[in-house]
Amino acid sequence: MTQALIEILKNDPHPSLKDLMTNVSHEVHKASLNIHSRVKTYKKDLKEWHRRSCTEAAVSVPDAVVLEMTNFQDPQLPSHKPLNMNGRFSL
Repeated sequence: MTQALIEILKNDPHPSLKDLMTNVSHEVHKASLNIHSRVKTYKKDLKEWHRRSCTEAAVSVPDAVVLEMTNFQDPQLPSHKPLNMNGRFSL
């Protein structure tokens, strides 16, 4: 999420808070889909490798191989008072 924030602020150092949160959310979602796709491909390739290289007595791909497939980050902007989401981001 930090990488997405940095890239967005490089292109526009002072976006509105609404635009900033929307863009961060979109970039994080895109990155998550990319990770999920890679994990899916990896699991498929691993299963195929096991199928080709293991004997009859060998076990299948272990369920213990846990990789990121379900979690998405939800960017949030906390504040102790209400924020004007049309206001500009400034450090």
